[in-house]
Amino acid sequence: MTKKDVRSSIRASIETTSSSILDSGDNNGSNSPTSKKKCVKKEFNNTELNTVENFKKRLEEHKDFLHESMTKFLNSLYDELENSRVNLEASCVRSLQRYGDSIKKLESLKNQNMESSLKLQKMQNMIQKFSDKITQV
Repeated sequence: MTKKDVRSSIRASIETTSSSILDSGDNNGSNSPTSKKKCVKKEFNNTELNTVENFKKRLEEHKDFLHESMTKFLNSLYDELENSRVNLEASCVRSLQRYGDSIKKLESLKNQNMESSLKLQKMQNMIQKFSDKITQV
């Protein structure tokens, strides 16, 4: 069977079923659009009612399970986000501490460099004086 044949078969089946459910009423069995709009309320037998009730119960069970699963998922996601935030905060604090330590080290090196520059300048002055004395003699 081709798709077209299957569709035609399904359509025919639906029309047959719907015509048995629909009330022909005043139209004397005609297939006018107004006759198809009138639906007769179908009464369910006990088996059908039980089936419907079972489906309702299963739906409620699944709703609770879905709600519970989503709640667990969202809680675990929140926990992961909170852990990530704490880790990021700790990492930032460590980085700031290292940055502060680096600044202190740089200031210390700068001071040492200035002291060494002053000592070097004094040495150059002493050498210059000594050189001047030697050249004077």
